Amino acid sequence: MTLTKIGASLGGSADIINVTQTSHTFVSNDRGKAVRMNNNSGTPQYVLAIASGTTTADAIGIIIHVTDGNNFTMATSGRITVDYCVPNEVAGTVLFLSHATAGVLTSTEPSAAGHVSKPMAVITIANSEMIMLQQRGEVISTGAVSIADGSVTNAKLANMATRTVKANATSGSANPTDVVMADGDFLIANASGLITAPIAGDVAVDNTGASVIQQDAVEGSMVHANVVDDTTIEQNGTQFRIKDGGVTLAKIAHTNNGNNGLFLRHNGSGSDPTWAAAGGANLVYLGTAVASSSSSISVTWTDDSEYVQFLVLGNEFRVSSQYAGLGLQLGDSSGMDTGSSDYQYVTGNDSAGATTSTVSISESLNRIAMGVRGINNASGYPCSFALWVSRGDGNVYNMVSGTHSYREHTGVLAGGTVLGMRKAAITVTRVAVVPNTGNMPTGRLTVWGVKHE
Repeated sequence: MTLTKIGASLGGSADIINVTQTSHTFVSNDRGKAVRMNNNSGTPQYVLAIASGTTTADAIGIIIHVTDGNNFTMATSGRITVDYCVPNEVAGTVLFLSHATAGVLTSTEPSAAGHVSKPMAVITIANSEMIMLQQRGEVISTGAVSIADGSVTNAKLANMATRTVKANATSGSANPTDVVMADGDFLIANASGLITAPIAGDVAVDNTGASVIQQDAVEGSMVHANVVDDTTIEQNGTQFRIKDGGVTLAKIAHTNNGNNGLFLRHNGSGSDPTWAAAGGANLVYLGTAVASSSSSISVTWTDDSEYVQFLVLGNEFRVSSQYAGLGLQLGDSSGMDTGSSDYQYVTGNDSAGATTSTVSISESLNRIAMGVRGINNASGYPCSFALWVSRGDGNVYNMVSGTHSYREHTGVLAGGTVLGMRKAAITVTRVAVVPNTGNMPTGRLTVWGVKHE
């Protein structure tokens, strides 16, 4: 390759160089295109420059004449007036090396990242004259930025108003917008796009997500056919009703008002039934205790001023010691009264083996005595009793009356009336059965309270 500087006459006062380069590949139509120096395996050669990268954008001249396949002329600076070399652009237009087509000068400056912005000339006369510039290009480091999929986090988005969602609320393709939702609103799609509205009507949904069927909202046509079984429920036009006789006791709901001892009372035609206490005096179960080789068993309850008496039943008590007897003790909320002189009793003791009746009396004892002739401790020889005990109110002595029966130590039937008294004024809330010696292998003590109406 041979370079010959020949001055400025051909280029119109431009600095020009005649280049000899075997098989350079340039043609006549390449006039006005920019060239750069290229190292072809150690051999320097001129090729068309392009601004698509830093290694191809360092243009050093503009072709102004192609002599033949081995010779051409290029301008390196100055004023260029060669025909077909100057683009048809208005005066003052800056021409840049193209990033798209090799060698071409264009008024469009490269802007993509990695391209090179290299000014080559300034138009002074459209389609006739330009002044060539000789300077390094600038690499474009910014331009159209591509964001990777999934790389934008919620924190990178602009803040939104409270209770706002991003959506396309139109009926066609559009950018998303902020859709503000009121308390309790739902986002609903229809033919016009998206709307916000509360769910109301027959079924309402609140702002917690709970759905409630509104009162009087369910019509007969909305109910599944299997609801009507013609046994409990029947359909009457648009209404449903419970058939006569269709409600069993098991269908009646348990309520806090339906306490033990109450019943459903009819309150007349057109009125709802209510829970009510039974009329007149009533017997209320208070508790039971079972002996198992016990030295004492007792039943305790909570006082109620409506109680007037207590029914105390003893069933099949046995004693471990031959000739032993039983006794009843009373107590109040402070405990059982077991003092040696707390009680007075008069107990009848008729016997199938005696010709006369006997009475056992004590003015001071720690119990109201029963089985005073001595209970037989053999299996199958129990003592049973039924006693009435007054409640007392802390102002009067508590009275006891009733009967008892047992098999005495000789094996014959014995028993009779039992009269007793607690020699103090207490409010009874507990009773106990105790033997006067040994223990009680078996026996059950049960207490009921008697109330006024």
